[in-house]
Amino acid sequence: MNILMIAPQPFFTYRGTPFSVYYRLLTLSELGHKVDLVTYHLGEDIILDGLTIYRSWKFPFVKNIKIGPSFIKIFVNIPLFFKVLLILIKKRKEYKIIYVHEEAVMFGVLFKKLFKKKLIYDMHSSLPQQFENFNFCNFRLIKSIFRWIEKKGISHSDFVITICEDFDKKAKEYGCSNTELIPNTRFDIISGIQFKKDVNKYSFVEQFLKKEKKEKKEKIIYYCGTFEDYQGIPMLLEAFKYVNKKVNNTKLLLIGGYNQQVEKMKKYAEELGISHLVLFTGMLDPNYVKKTLKRIDILTSPRDSGTNTPLKIYEYIASGIPIVATNIYSHTQLLNSDIAFLANPDHIDFARAILECIQNDRVAQEKALNAKNLYAEKYGTEKYKQKLQKVIESVSVYS
Repeated sequence: MNILMIAPQPFFTYRGTPFSVYYRLLTLSELGHKVDLVTYHLGEDIILDGLTIYRSWKFPFVKNIKIGPSFIKIFVNIPLFFKVLLILIKKRKEYKIIYVHEEAVMFGVLFKKLFKKKLIYDMHSSLPQQFENFNFCNFRLIKSIFRWIEKKGISHSDFVITICEDFDKKAKEYGCSNTELIPNTRFDIISGIQFKKDVNKYSFVEQFLKKEKKEKKEKIIYYCGTFEDYQGIPMLLEAFKYVNKKVNNTKLLLIGGYNQQVEKMKKYAEELGISHLVLFTGMLDPNYVKKTLKRIDILTSPRDSGTNTPLKIYEYIASGIPIVATNIYSHTQLLNSDIAFLANPDHIDFARAILECIQNDRVAQEKALNAKNLYAEKYGTEKYKQKLQKVIESVSVYS
């Protein structure tokens, strides 16, 4: 099957949705499909069988695009739109399916009608909800417009792929009866990404992980992800300070974040008096990140808002390492007290959950094993492949 995929992100970069796009591409490649991916001018090229990457024309002075909604994305999507249009004009007979991610559904619907193709919408997030999560353009009219766009995008799609129960319910409510919930991660292959350029490995973390860990039986507490406000990084730092007062053989490793965000949190750690126990790495090569997990004791997700299940949670449950997370709906769609330590989104209760995890090792290991078994049963690689193939076959039958 020849598929035209549109990803309005800097692909590939080390952040949530580009990882999700990669997992979809890898699986489609393994299933024998050919994909032409149209994406932004930013990002690293990757190597996959059957994949051809087309990049939109460079937009002047744009060298980076931050996570979440932004005015710059509006302008960068213009050359992306015309790049897709040109490809469809030249190669319209080659494609049976247009597969869109995120806000590309806005022009995916138009291309579907113009070129008489079937449309798959991969709904990694809710467009109006992103405005709330990132405190962006907080006007009721703007949110209403994007809510309308989301509704129309869903109702005009032939199939909607969702990444959590909340989005699956929303897709059905908005009029798409053909939906499939496919988590946006495949933990088995995170270390298998091949780039056309060599990506430097970051070995400076080794000293932090190894130093006196065995002798002092240190516990390494871990966070990996973005540093956006809704992720609760300040709360995690405050909780760690409280934990370290009770148990003084702990360290905190935080992977991710842009330089400005990292520097801000470093200063906050200094203010809290814990900077000597905390390592901020910034963004790392995912191949190296996976290796660090072998030496981690506790995984955390201090997120304080949202309804979509974070990509990291699926990776966490697959790891066999105890998890501490907030008890918000983003997490509790997947996590429960059988597989994780849950806490209210405040630093005292989050610290309480971390301490409980440290002080009850038997219970912690039981929860971690339960989580790993759940991943194998419901979200393993074969399940992922079967679901994605089902979507492609269901749409292609009517192409």
